[in-house]
Amino acid sequence: MSKKKETRLRHIVAVSNNKGGAGKTTTVLNLASAIMRRGYRVLVIDTDPQCNLSLSVGWDTQREGTRTEPGEPTIFNAICLGQNIPVYRNDIGLYYTPSSPRMEDADVHLNSADVTDPVRVLKSLFAEPIDDHTGEGLTEWESSFDFIFIDTQPAMSRVTVNVICAADGIIIPVELEPLAVDGYVKTIGKILKIKKVSNPTLQIHGVLLTKKDARLNSAKSLEEMLREEGDVFQTTISRTNDVPSSQDRDFDPQPGVCHDIFSYRHGRSRAAEDFILLATEYLKRWGK
Repeated sequence: MSKKKETRLRHIVAVSNNKGGAGKTTTVLNLASAIMRRGYRVLVIDTDPQCNLSLSVGWDTQREGTRTEPGEPTIFNAICLGQNIPVYRNDIGLYYTPSSPRMEDADVHLNSADVTDPVRVLKSLFAEPIDDHTGEGLTEWESSFDFIFIDTQPAMSRVTVNVICAADGIIIPVELEPLAVDGYVKTIGKILKIKKVSNPTLQIHGVLLTKKDARLNSAKSLEEMLREEGDVFQTTISRTNDVPSSQDRDFDPQPGVCHDIFSYRHGRSRAAEDFILLATEYLKRWGK
């Protein structure tokens, strides 16, 4: 009798919103770090050509090399060059797949005649073995990780659609200000369309309210409106200087250093408390 394959992977989660500045990268980085600190094995994947998540987890962009002298692979190699998804591990134990500025050209590739199913390229890559760069001998996704969180571009690009098609859950960060809420309405409409056409099993894990300033009456009314209309996390992320400061690489410019909120000021901040509460709420609902 063959041995049953070990399964630990609970969810592949897209974190998406059309609007920039909603807190997608911050959410992926700090929610993943908070869950990892509970003893789970967590992978974050960066698909944004700005590479902010990659830099925040400690990736040195010079490791990628150049077009003429390539170095270590990124998500670009997987989505656009047909290679397996590379996985690295940083100094705090968080697994990651870095992005590349070359992801600016990914939509052109996905729209080309060479791609048979342009919205499911990333999904098909999760059926292939891991390209392990950790030295741990990682091969299978199901047995290697408990959660995979994927950061997306601030646009419903073909790459973002690929992420949503590959995910079984989605978190939608929304900044509590009027224009951002308007952008959320457009985002959720597009997500529901992708769910209906391309990924019917996709679950909305929740709307996350970010950059909340409880002193503002407008923030209170917008929060009330969103809670009436959608599945909103009880936990909110406060507007605080600690979040951008923690991701400012000037405070520790050395490559390989993770810039999550828990590595900044030894995790003693309101934002760290918020993400601990968010991790608790998320695991209680979706961690089984």
